[in-house]
Amino acid sequence: MKANSLHALSHRKADGKGLRIAIVHTKWNAEVVGSLVSACKKELIHLGVDENDVVTVEVSGAYELPYAATRVIVSEKIDAVVCVGCLIKGETMHFEYISESVAYGTMRVQLDYHVPLIYGVLSCLNENQARERAGLSGKGTNHGVEWAQTAIEMAQLRAYSLSKGCPMGSRERLPHHHLTGCPFFTVSTWLHIAVISAVGVAAMAVIKKMQ
Repeated sequence: MKANSLHALSHRKADGKGLRIAIVHTKWNAEVVGSLVSACKKELIHLGVDENDVVTVEVSGAYELPYAATRVIVSEKIDAVVCVGCLIKGETMHFEYISESVAYGTMRVQLDYHVPLIYGVLSCLNENQARERAGLSGKGTNHGVEWAQTAIEMAQLRAYSLSKGCPMGSRERLPHHHLTGCPFFTVSTWLHIAVISAVGVAAMAVIKKMQ
């Protein structure tokens, strides 16, 4: 059953044309992480994302992933971010603290910045488990493929939900390739300007009458 589920997940159809996706990954456990990143990038391009629109950022460890994700979202006009890392349990509590912190940080970033983050951090009890999930053991699948597909699906969901939102709602950006992603072209911006201008004119009229 597990094998069938993994096969179905890794063979989803998605269209990434026009999207800009970031892969933020760690330096630790380079062989495993490198395999995951390579598979993720290859799948993104296979699904239509332009190679120039796959932004790759490397950080020291998993703890730095959430912060790096915020920086790339702000600076690169990203539609979705895949955070990739690998934590392998050692003899201390370090594994548990980092795993929980990174998971919470990832969730917080996507809710605060309104850009989907894909949690691609393996939390394994030993190296064999990590290698299996990175497609390095001859069995199992490379999870980087699934993360790429999920990133595209979530980026599309974000774009769709923004296009259906209230014009006076929260100020979220559409994917960068939409002209309406610019704040000077949003209905919300012009409505706010009109309201502020009307209030200003009314206030000036009242002041003149009082003089």
